[in-house]
Order: sequence, then structure tokens, then C-alpha cells
Amino acid sequence: MTNSLERIFYPIEKQMEALNEQMKQLLLSKSAYIEDISNYLSAQRGKQLRPAMVFLSAGINGAINQKSVDCATITEFVHLSSLVHDDVIDVGLQRHGHPTLNVVYNNKTAVLAGDFLLARCLQKIIQMQDFQILQMIADTFETMVKAELTHLQCTTITCSEENYLNIVKAKTAKLIETCFVLGSISVNCPPNLLPKWRQIGFNVGVAFQLKDDLFDYMPENQSHKDVFKDINEHKITLPLIATLKNMEQYQKEELLDFYLHHSGTEAECKEIVKTVSDNGGIEYVNQLIDNYLNPCFEFIAIQKDSPYKDALQNLFNFLKNRNF
Repeated sequence: MTNSLERIFYPIEKQMEALNEQMKQLLLSKSAYIEDISNYLSAQRGKQLRPAMVFLSAGINGAINQKSVDCATITEFVHLSSLVHDDVIDVGLQRHGHPTLNVVYNNKTAVLAGDFLLARCLQKIIQMQDFQILQMIADTFETMVKAELTHLQCTTITCSEENYLNIVKAKTAKLIETCFVLGSISVNCPPNLLPKWRQIGFNVGVAFQLKDDLFDYMPENQSHKDVFKDINEHKITLPLIATLKNMEQYQKEELLDFYLHHSGTEAECKEIVKTVSDNGGIEYVNQLIDNYLNPCFEFIAIQKDSPYKDALQNLFNFLKNRNF
């Protein structure tokens, strides 16, 4: 783990251990097959930033408790289930440098594994007997699914900056927004402060996805993501959309035709990266990321000093500067 990540997780190490132990217990099954699938998913978990956001927003607002651990578990299960389903939809082959579940097993197994995670998530919420949390998770997942359905219908014609950002806001940002809100309410944060934490989570979520979009266009800085992954899959993301806005119509048509039909060689991908860079696409997205993160820095700066405040500042810096 990098030093920047260590500074984020340092004040919540015990809570992260409690999270992973609870997840382990919830994934237990009498079926050896399901156990194998669960163990594979657990072994391939990522940075776990979303549950960390739950704990940090809880810690800065009060004393982290069992309800905070439960909320972190719920959000991580929603996240994992969405990743498993996304890999099937996108025909994903690797995640975090390892084969995806649909590759190791098959698409049918992966879809059902994602459903299993959601079922365990719902069981945990029922145990908590908290209707507010149930409503929030239901709304979050509905928003994410609608965004995915919208994305499937998105074409080179309809995928404008506005449409693309709306998908990002409804998919990635919605869950991260929920993480910040759940962490806050788990420690009885004053209701008048919840809208602000909701906005912080929303901004962080948009910035997180936009930074992810840039990785294909920053191949020299990549370390944990397949180089040119989105470009090779002909996915249209914001750096390309921003570039197209700065071009004449004939240039747009040429670039889109090349982007959608290239064969994926390194030379072709580098040519696309150069075109996007030369036409301001990378610079534009970086500026947009700053626009979303700057209010987060300003809000945290006026909070009472604590290890959680420091960790959140480190989190925002990490999201701004990360290369994986």
C-alpha cells in the first residue's frame, strides 16, 4: 500500500479489520461452491475506499460504532455486486490485475454471485432494523441501475458531456454520496449538516470517476490499470468528449471513425492519446476534477482538527493525484 493510502487508512485500521471480518462472516455458506466464489471475491478486493469514506465521515462527526461498521459493510457489498455485474455487461477480463469472476467461472455464475452479495446486503439491513438505511440503499441501487441502462443506450451521437456526466453522477457519485451520508448518520450527525456531507460525497464521487477516465490518457503514470483499457474497448469517456468539442465537424468525424474502428495497436492508442492531449481534453478534465474537489478541501479545512480530518484531506489529495 502506498504512503498516501496509509495516511488515509491509519485512523481507521481497527474499523477496517472489523469490516472485513464481518464481510467474511456474511459470505459464509454451507455450499462449497459458493464458498469458493466468496473466497475469490474476498481475495480480489480493491482499495476499499468506499467503506473508508463511511468510517472517516463517521469519525469526523462523532464516535465510530457498530452501526458505522454495518453501514460500511452494506456499501461495500453494493459496490462489489455492481462490479461483478459490470464485468459481465462490459465483458471485463481483468480487475486489479486479476481475472474477473466471469472469466474464472462464467457469466451465469458471475450474475448470480452479484445477486448473492445483494441478498447478504439486504439481510444485514434487516438485522439492523433501520428503515432509513433500507430506503437509502434501495434508492441508491435503483439510481445506479438506471444509470447503467442509460449508458447501454448511449451512442456516439447521444453521448454529450451533459449526458455522460449525468451517468457518472447517477452511477459512481451516487454510491459515494451514500457512503458519506451513511457514515454521518451512523453517529447521529445533526440533520442540518447532512446536506453538506451529501454534497461532499457527490463531488468526491464525480471527481473519482473523472480521474479514472484519465488513466487511459496518462499511460506513463499507470501502475495498476491495464494500459489503454478504455481505448481498446472503444469506450467514449470525457477526455474524448471534451476533445471533440474543440474540433471542426470534419475533424470530429475523422477522430470518431478512427476511435471506433482502430485495431488496438500501441501506436494507434498513442496517436489517440496525443490527439486528445493536443486538443485540450486532458487539461479540461483535470480542471473539472479541481472544480469538484476544491469545495471539499474548503469544507474540511474549517472542521475541528482530528486524525479523521487529516485523513479526509489526504483522501482528497489522493483522488486528485492518484495514478491507479
